[in-house]
Amino acid sequence: MLLLALFSVIGCLLKLLRFPLPPIVLAFVLGDRLEAAFRQSLVLTDGNPLVFFTRPISGSVLAIAVIVVIVLKARRAPVAAKTPAETP
Repeated sequence: MLLLALFSVIGCLLKLLRFPLPPIVLAFVLGDRLEAAFRQSLVLTDGNPLVFFTRPISGSVLAIAVIVVIVLKARRAPVAAKTPAETP
């Protein structure tokens, strides 16, 4: 019963704060698989995380992700209103 109440409160908070539902569902569904694959990759490379940045495919995906984030941030940036400078 306590667990039900806890998740009800969390659900209400997420709804009030307008968190989108699809990323949360994806995290629950794919979280375990992603974590297992991440651990396996680190075990195969003796704990070297650079494998995620130095391989051509992962470098390409990372570059595309960075470009998408930059473009989305640039679109959301407010356009500064051009106001005449006030002179005394």
